[in-house]
Amino acid sequence: MNNPTIALLKGMLDGCAERQTVLANNVANVNTPGFTRSDTNFREALTQALASHNPEQALAQVHTTVKADRLTQRHENGNNVSLQRELGLSSENKLLYDLAAQSLSAKYARLRSAIRGQ
Repeated sequence: MNNPTIALLKGMLDGCAERQTVLANNVANVNTPGFTRSDTNFREALTQALASHNPEQALAQVHTTVKADRLTQRHENGNNVSLQRELGLSSENKLLYDLAAQSLSAKYARLRSAIRGQ
């Protein structure tokens, strides 16, 4: 099915899942000396795709990358992970994931209803 809304929601789910993995890795390494936290560029990539002249095509080509965060201040052990920050970002990411999942579920429910003629 070639539906831009479904493509957008699928991309959001995929991007949120990838970001959650990265954030969970940061939390797992909160006490690892010298560890450098990472994050994805998912939200920026999604925003750029939606702002393009052909969002449907751009959404199909959204690729996120994982980048090390070299700007955040490091602690005494050389680690730059803040547990509070990671948990906050994780909560925000979960909200976005839940929104996309609920929206996709509602979209499929409407399609099922239309197919059944209800």
